[in-house]
Amino acid sequence: MYNLEYALQLQEAESPDSEVNNINRITELSSRVQNMNNLDSIPDVGEQERREREELDKMLEQNRLRVEEARRREALEQQEKELERYQELEVLQRQKEEAMRRKKLEEEAERANQMKLLGKNRARPKLSFAIGLK
Repeated sequence: MYNLEYALQLQEAESPDSEVNNINRITELSSRVQNMNNLDSIPDVGEQERREREELDKMLEQNRLRVEEARRREALEQQEKELERYQELEVLQRQKEEAMRRKKLEEEAERANQMKLLGKNRARPKLSFAIGLK
């Protein structure tokens, strides 16, 4: 702005033109200043590239965090599934062991019944032996 005023003063000092010419020059200079201000408002390429890089870095970091969180969730889900499966296997193992105990008890009860029957049969002579001897 100071440069424009200085340039205007120089122009006025150099040429004693009419006021109309001076007004035209001022208008022209003010439009040039406005254009220069517009150029200043446009970020330079380096600044724009830096901002874009920062934006990309932020996006990459956000994506990395999302992937990390997704992997964490997936690992937790997998761990929960494994724990559930382990608990299911424990229940199955207990059921198997219980079934084996019941079977063993049934077999022991069956043997005890057979022993009782055999014990009663031992008191009487067996006919099959008596017939075979004659």
